[in-house]
Amino acid sequence: MRNAWAISSLSIPIVKKYSFCAEVMSVVAPNIPILIEFFAPWCGPCKAMEPVVAGIKEQLRDGATIFVINVEEHPILADEFTVLNLPTLIMYRNGKKIKTLTGIQKKEYLIALLLNSWF
Repeated sequence: MRNAWAISSLSIPIVKKYSFCAEVMSVVAPNIPILIEFFAPWCGPCKAMEPVVAGIKEQLRDGATIFVINVEEHPILADEFTVLNLPTLIMYRNGKKIKTLTGIQKKEYLIALLLNSWF
């Protein structure tokens, strides 16, 4: 199971299917990027990404909005976003998808992508 302390202490919501549109797609603040991580509790690389995602939230605070989605609990969302590998990270800015990544990623790289105004 996800480290509840890391998620709750940093206010990283675990999104449910019924709340996805309301929570994720309603973030329309100009130039505030959104990072969505698709994970599974049994996934080793997903567990390795927990401190990375928590570190991004801690470093960027209100400079980015982060959500995590458990694909076992919400397989329909995983299908809708064509999640084939875990973890999958999808980034949005101004309502448009800017990047999709899979596997373990470095915090610095993800922060650079989220803050890059070229997207």
